[in-house]
Amino acid sequence: MGLAAQLVYRITLQQRSTAQDAYGQQAATWSDVASVWAGIDYVDGKEDVASASLQPTTTAKVTIRWRAGVTPAMRVVYRGQAWNIGAVLPARNRRELLLLCTAGGFDG
Repeated sequence: MGLAAQLVYRITLQQRSTAQDAYGQQAATWSDVASVWAGIDYVDGKEDVASASLQPTTTAKVTIRWRAGVTPAMRVVYRGQAWNIGAVLPARNRRELLLLCTAGGFDG
């Protein structure tokens, strides 16, 4: 199966930026960088105890076409859920990127 046949989910890559809030203070926000087609393979799901409450987390491998500038400082948004990018692994042929992502248990 070719790469194009595996990329069936539409995701958005976002990067953190700052904007001025209604009180004139700098506030962290997320800005869209690009909407791209992706393959998503769910790897793990678990619950962690943090701050005396259960925090469910899910890990996934997200595959996208090669794109310069994608870093772990960005995040993936899929169906309204934000995923932290833990690592960006380029394929040897520079045709695709593998993003190791985690959702849940964080403030995004």
